[in-house]
Amino acid sequence: MLNKDIHLVFCIDEHYVQHLAVLIKSIECNHQTSAKLNFHVLQQGIPKAKIDKLRSMPLKGELNLYEINFDAFVGLPIWGHFSESIYSRFLIESIIPQSIDKIIYLDVDMVNLVDIQELWDLPLNGDLLLRASVDTGSNSPHIKEKFGLVKYFNSGILLINLKEWRKRHISSLCIDFIKANKREVECPDQDALNVILKGLWIELDFSWNFHSGHYVLNPLPKDVIVKIVHFAGIYKPWQYVSLDPFRDKYFQYLKLTPWHDFKYSDKTFLNIIKRFIFLYVPSKMIFKIIPFVHGFRVFFNKQFRKFIH
Repeated sequence: MLNKDIHLVFCIDEHYVQHLAVLIKSIECNHQTSAKLNFHVLQQGIPKAKIDKLRSMPLKGELNLYEINFDAFVGLPIWGHFSESIYSRFLIESIIPQSIDKIIYLDVDMVNLVDIQELWDLPLNGDLLLRASVDTGSNSPHIKEKFGLVKYFNSGILLINLKEWRKRHISSLCIDFIKANKREVECPDQDALNVILKGLWIELDFSWNFHSGHYVLNPLPKDVIVKIVHFAGIYKPWQYVSLDPFRDKYFQYLKLTPWHDFKYSDKTFLNIIKRFIFLYVPSKMIFKIIPFVHGFRVFFNKQFRKFIH
């Protein structure tokens, strides 16, 4: 793979345009080499006003927007916070120009803190399809056991060998897998990628996919250089109740976007109380509550899936 330009791919809906702008700015501001940054955005149904606002942001790189449709995803499970947009990445192989054979895919609830060139330069040779970081959560235990997944990666950031991905028709295989296992998958797109790419990926250091939500109530690990922050917790920096240790980084880059005048839309009395609790109630007590809430959500989602399918 001899791409001199850096190609980054994002999939968004209208609720994440602001956060995409923040991520793009964080990548651009930390980029030090002469390699051109190419931002490829797959989107569906975003109002023109939001698109125009995004395009008004000065960039050193190139912004490419692709309008997609979800026809290929009919019959795939949708519940809770999972919408059709989670499957957008399965269109990458056909939407992104065929001349591009390597990409970095990123979820947009992230902020980049280093030169993305460092990630781009990691090798992807031969049959190796991607680099990804090991998932540190307890997602999809049934899928892991059923399909013998010793390692299970988080799909929030992926360095992809797109040439080999196309050759093996990975997207079609993932869609077929989800349709065949839609009553069992917990994180549909991520589960499918892990099963289909079993043995075809290599581990990416967790500093490239640092889940900051784990450290809201815990001290940050020492001697770790965080490269990309993933706001994968329950509360994101743009939510009033968030106490994410990297929330200031989000607002640092937000100031450089057309959304610099952002105001919290969820600063309600209830959320003021929640924030007070998170700040002043002992963490041991909060830790007793969180597993109960998470367990209820998992139980509810499972029952809901059985009902709709």
